[in-house]
Amino acid sequence: MLRDAGILAESDLRRILSSQGAGGKKIGEILIEKGKVSKEVLARYLVLQVKECLFDVLTFREGEYRFEGFAVRPPAWAGNRFARTSS
Repeated sequence: MLRDAGILAESDLRRILSSQGAGGKKIGEILIEKGKVSKEVLARYLVLQVKECLFDVLTFREGEYRFEGFAVRPPAWAGNRFARTSS
């Protein structure tokens, strides 16, 4: 998505994907460390990616699926951005 939006060059993407295997880091972490994208841009595109996946799943005409709630630890690069607040 970042490449298609013109935010990330194809050559940068290839370099990051090749370096990912050695350290086991997530692509987003590497992008932020290398200064290729900001935390805010990455978060925005991750939300968009999740929405696209969810919308695709909801178009299935056959099969079964269910939603389960569980706690997810926010990534270290996100800081408190995704922390829940009590109301």
